[in-house]
Amino acid sequence: MSEQTTRSNSTPRVPQSVAECWSTSSGPSSFSLHDLKRGRVIYRHDGSGSFDVFNLTVTVKDTYLEVGVYVQVDSESYQHHTQILHSKTLVVEEGKPVKLSRGRLQAGHEDDIPSEAMFIVRTPPVHGYLQRSLSEEGSLGTDEKSPLIFTQQDIDDGYIHYVQTTPDQQQDCFLLDVMNGFQAVSRLEILVDIVPKWIPLAVQNFTVQEGGSKALPEDYFKIPSKHFEGLDCEFVLLKPPKHGYVENSHFPRAKLMKFTRKQVGNGLISYVHDDSEDLLDNFTIFANSSELGKQSLPQTLSVTVESVNDEAPVITANKILQVWVNSVTEITSSELCSEDGDSSPQDLAYLVSPPSNGHLALKSFPGLSMQNFTQAQINEGQLVFVHTGMSLRKTT
Repeated sequence: MSEQTTRSNSTPRVPQSVAECWSTSSGPSSFSLHDLKRGRVIYRHDGSGSFDVFNLTVTVKDTYLEVGVYVQVDSESYQHHTQILHSKTLVVEEGKPVKLSRGRLQAGHEDDIPSEAMFIVRTPPVHGYLQRSLSEEGSLGTDEKSPLIFTQQDIDDGYIHYVQTTPDQQQDCFLLDVMNGFQAVSRLEILVDIVPKWIPLAVQNFTVQEGGSKALPEDYFKIPSKHFEGLDCEFVLLKPPKHGYVENSHFPRAKLMKFTRKQVGNGLISYVHDDSEDLLDNFTIFANSSELGKQSLPQTLSVTVESVNDEAPVITANKILQVWVNSVTEITSSELCSEDGDSSPQDLAYLVSPPSNGHLALKSFPGLSMQNFTQAQINEGQLVFVHTGMSLRKTT
């Protein structure tokens, strides 16, 4: 309804609180505000036409208001509110189409004429498009890509599809304006839940002690998607470790090439290091579900090995040093050298007793005697022997 009004401070033309309408208390010529609040004022349609109008003159003291009331008459089938029924989410496989059906999107009541319920695409989807298809199911036509307008009848006939196109997306949405006879709903949001094409697999790197083992918990093989909750898939080793192996604690020392998500959840799967001196390792896996016919992309777990100093140094060179009397002679790694798989040259230290006819020193400070040095100083040419006196004695 709408109103046309005028105001005046002149003498009112009708008695106070009088208008031409039907009141159950005061008759068809007038009613009061009290009647209106008590619900005693009604409008009756005579069954003819779909439009009507009547005028009211309302007075309060010296002020009056003229009102034109316009009436839009609905047919009997629209005397109840038209409802918009739709699913909260539209589930679609990544890269595939899904049909919009009455169960997913419905405007109006069962008695309404489907062709009169109209959907207007206000905002199209971002990661796909809406398509009208007039072909058989499973063979999408391209007669109208991204239709701007379609009806409930189009949906009921299976002509309207959402086609998912953008990879690696989890959700999409589009907005519709819906009109059904005299009813309208603006900006109706349709959510789209996208099922990943690949099983999403997120792995975690870990650290293990040299020669030790590490249980691999569920956190190392996460599948972060609600669509795969509770999925008992297999993890297949595409590339096994080089310096260790994966085992089931029920069958120790048996190298696995695959294991299940359930076994991981039960704490049965471990990585075992082979006790070599290599401080880095890795292995590559992928998740596989025969039930769904889906796999994950390959993922690599990196392993950091904490070194254990359990190897004794080995002297690989210890030759007699020949020097000139009163000379300064460099000691090289070909004359004195030690190796240790657990230690670097900087960590291999020598302790010596003082020589009788000279002293050890750094090349940069030949006058300063020293009684300890490292293999790194030998390898870098820093260590010298300074001879004094007439005779020479071997030092170790």
